[in-house]
Amino acid sequence: MSVAPSEGTSNPGAPVPLGRLLITLGLLTEQQLVQALLEQGRTGEKIGAVLIRLGFVDAPSVAMALATQHGSPLKTEYGFAMGFAPPAEIAPEPVLEPPLDPAAEPAVPVPAENDDAAGAASAELEAVRAEVDAVRAELEAAQARIAELDAAGTHVEELEAAHARIAELEDAETRAEELEAARVRIAELEGELEAARDETEVQGARVAELEEQVASVRLAAEEELQAAQVRIADLELELVAVQEQLDEQRSRGDDLEDAVAGARLAAETAIAALRFVAEGSVGPAEPVAAK
Repeated sequence: MSVAPSEGTSNPGAPVPLGRLLITLGLLTEQQLVQALLEQGRTGEKIGAVLIRLGFVDAPSVAMALATQHGSPLKTEYGFAMGFAPPAEIAPEPVLEPPLDPAAEPAVPVPAENDDAAGAASAELEAVRAEVDAVRAELEAAQARIAELDAAGTHVEELEAAHARIAELEDAETRAEELEAARVRIAELEGELEAARDETEVQGARVAELEEQVASVRLAAEEELQAAQVRIADLELELVAVQEQLDEQRSRGDDLEDAVAGARLAAETAIAALRFVAEGSVGPAEPVAAK
């Protein structure tokens, strides 16, 4: 990047100061230049950067003014520029220093032989003093405006802080309402939980009662079952004994039937023999039918 010309020198033979050049070109006012110079003295920035930051002049205009100072096309930190047409008469840079005490100023030598020249010099001095006083008044007004803007900035900050606090309090109020609603809901849930616990206790007592009844019935059923099993075992033993007795009686019945059949056969044989004997003496005997 090319080195930009000085933005604030006012030595004889040096380029025209940037602020004065911009005033001559109609891009800046005296009051704006004074305010920019004060800001430059506070921050130490280049006057071009201060003018751009304050919004008094745009960057392309500053670049063009620097190219005009340089006398040829120039690439600056604000961009490349060709420069303005040669400006008209350049007004002097405003004086920011307070005027000297007139009592301490050296007397302007006035030739005794030329009262008109002395009067003209005195008038010029008065004009310079008036211009210095005007610049000083503008400077004081600019300082007052700066103080006013600073105070306004403080008020804005306080107002923003107040708004932020109000928003914070509103959020806190909203959170408090939500918390209260949550507390109410918690109380409702605790009531429901307590009712559920009571119901559970009732159901638990009923369940315990039913379990006790079931256990009692089960115990009685088991006792009855055991008694039935014992009775069944006894009956089975009795059945076996009866069966044995029945088998024995059947066996004895068979023996008796055999004995009866044998006795019957013997009796029939004896009867037949007797009949044969009886019929032999009387006539032929008839055969005895077997029974």
